[in-house]
Amino acid sequence: MPRSTGYLKGFRKHNGFACLILVLLAAAAVIFTVFSFRRFENEKHVRNEIHPFVSEYAEMYRLDKALVYAVIECESGYDIRAVSKAGASGLMQLMPNTFEWVTETQEGELDIFDPETNISAGCKYLRYLIDRFGKLETVLAAYNAGEGNVSEWLEDDRYSSDGITLKVIPYPETAEYVRRVISVYGQNS
Repeated sequence: MPRSTGYLKGFRKHNGFACLILVLLAAAAVIFTVFSFRRFENEKHVRNEIHPFVSEYAEMYRLDKALVYAVIECESGYDIRAVSKAGASGLMQLMPNTFEWVTETQEGELDIFDPETNISAGCKYLRYLIDRFGKLETVLAAYNAGEGNVSEWLEDDRYSSDGITLKVIPYPETAEYVRRVISVYGQNS
């Protein structure tokens, strides 16, 4: 009998540890699920709120709405107050100097975080980049890394053989950004 009692004590200790691990894993799963659901609900709410602005400005600037939504999703994840490490702000993550440049003809105090204003400026900037660079991959690279960088890359034989198409995007973050936006755009089209 003493042997089995010792065995059971060891089993209880081991089993108690396993139960603790299972409880912690279950708690983590619940927290993750709640967080994901809240994020999904917030994204859904914001998407519904901004739909009229995306429709209006996509049409005004001759853009596919699915492209605008893909940029918003990849740039800010539908966070109206998003600010990047570099200082890009709002739904479409515009740099303050870019925002000022594309909105310079508008009167009054403009708020980069106002969804309508941000989407209007972002769509105007996308149209400008499309007119300048033409190819979607190049446009998205310029939106992410800056048009000056992309202009330099297009002139460099290591990155472009024709001065129009980027065969290589030298910034891994920008290459990943372009891939993600095109993927999301393809799913939304």
